[in-house]
Amino acid sequence: MNTIAILREHIAETTAIADRYKSVLSEEPANIAYELSLTTIEKHIDDLQIQLKREKEIRDKEVVELRLKGKVAQYGSIPLSVLAGIAKNISEAITASSYYIKKGSNPKGRIPKEITDTLDLRLSGMAPGSTKLFLTGRISPDLYGNSLIEDSLENTFNLLNSESSEQLTESVSKVGVRSAKNINNLLKEINSSGLEAEISWASQFDRLFVWNGNKDNILKVINSLEKIKILESESIEYLGKLVTISLKARFEIEDETGVIYKGEFPTELLEDIKKLHIGDKVSGIIEKNTIINQVTDRKKNTYSLQTISPK
Repeated sequence: MNTIAILREHIAETTAIADRYKSVLSEEPANIAYELSLTTIEKHIDDLQIQLKREKEIRDKEVVELRLKGKVAQYGSIPLSVLAGIAKNISEAITASSYYIKKGSNPKGRIPKEITDTLDLRLSGMAPGSTKLFLTGRISPDLYGNSLIEDSLENTFNLLNSESSEQLTESVSKVGVRSAKNINNLLKEINSSGLEAEISWASQFDRLFVWNGNKDNILKVINSLEKIKILESESIEYLGKLVTISLKARFEIEDETGVIYKGEFPTELLEDIKKLHIGDKVSGIIEKNTIINQVTDRKKNTYSLQTISPK
């Protein structure tokens, strides 16, 4: 196991411990022993995140290999029109997903330069056999060791490899609506060009992600995504109590009427979140997104924290 994988595992373990301590303190706010223990372990998490950030900066880039197979992609060449369509949809899928991870909402217009510059997506090479494209993106870890390209790629591969309608719905909720549409457009571009594709990524945490995009699998994902219906997002203003907060990006807030909202918060809110404590009175905005899988007729509501501040 490499250093990044080890650090990631340690952070996950210590974060789980910290969350348990916070759970106890929510019930016993005067428990000094747990409060001191929480302070100590949060300092340890900070140290691990600094180490993780340094290790990811050394690795610098993620490399994705896209192998195209078919008549128009032989001997290491491909028509520019086909390449342009594929590259455009890959780029837009990753940038839209990265925006969703960072901001907690789907982009409505052009992706901000801060996202595209952070990712720095590039076509870094081509090779024969049929035609292999090598795509790179900068890891650019934040202060906590989080990487937009890493999280976006992991969520994208999970979507492509979804084995059930439930998994697909969950995956769409992770990459965001716009990214899911771009992935669908990418697969349609590949299919309409008479191509098949194999996509692979050797992640920095010792895991190889692979998707075998033969014709059957391409059509399966396209048809499944076509059955996903997205309702317009809804903004909810709240004033209430912070019930749970987790460094794993989970939150739980109970508003003044007793309604409890559970969901995730985007990475750019981490600094604000770390200043809050369970039981604090807070206000802000939560975005509600509703995804309906028309195959199973199941509805999934997700809640993303947009803003939060103490009252």
